[in-house]
Amino acid sequence: GKREIVVNGTFLPQPAVLQGSIFGDSFSESYGDLTHQLNLRVSANCTKRGVGGSGLAAIATSMIAATPVSGDTFVLLQGGINNVLSAVSDPNTGMRAAMTSMSDEAEALSLDYLVINIAAWEGNAAWNTDRQSWVDSYNSWLSATYGSKMIDMHSATEDPANLGFLLPAYDNGDGLHLNVSGSGAATDAIAAGMSFAEPLVADVWVLGAGWTIANNECNVNTGTNTAARQPWDNPVGTYLSSIDVTSYTSGAVQYSIAGGVGSFIS
Repeated sequence: GKREIVVNGTFLPQPAVLQGSIFGDSFSESYGDLTHQLNLRVSANCTKRGVGGSGLAAIATSMIAATPVSGDTFVLLQGGINNVLSAVSDPNTGMRAAMTSMSDEAEALSLDYLVINIAAWEGNAAWNTDRQSWVDSYNSWLSATYGSKMIDMHSATEDPANLGFLLPAYDNGDGLHLNVSGSGAATDAIAAGMSFAEPLVADVWVLGAGWTIANNECNVNTGTNTAARQPWDNPVGTYLSSIDVTSYTSGAVQYSIAGGVGSFIS
């Protein structure tokens, strides 16, 4: 999303905001507030249109009925795990047909789109080797079919020390769904693939007159450790705790915000 950033009364320019939607299951609909985090990272307002528990055929029906959404220029397409969990035999034929129908719809409407593969999930109680083979087959097909339009959520969420499992820091407790930190990692993966959207101009800020760097905080006056910090707009409402000074230019300090984005108004 677009936020007004003011430093000593001067507005920093932000890129134009694109509007889009994500269609999927509970991964995109509820857990970890994925769309909120995505809208903080890129110049986009992405609306979640997922329905928890949905298989890809239902997601495709919903997507095709809803599009074109007025003002939308992109769609994110996600799902598949519920097909796997409910199947008694390999569901890939139907899964692939549903995803193809959604990407065909996006192309027919000249929408930019990305497809999202199935994340790591081996820690879930419903996991078994047959179901994993179906997931692997579907994820491989997505990669071969969509190339750079596929977001590799499996790799983005997997524990490198325990392959196939969610990283514990990303797991909401059931081995399948993401917590807020996991959605942050998912968001990073999606944002990196959104070549059609610009990153927000919030990673680098200009430190104006009267601002100083001290004690790893941004302070409005020398020796003052209050008043300058603002909670950045994220799901947990934490405060800025670290600033990395990167350069000095004409008396102004260029610095990047570590761990999140925020708006500072002097």
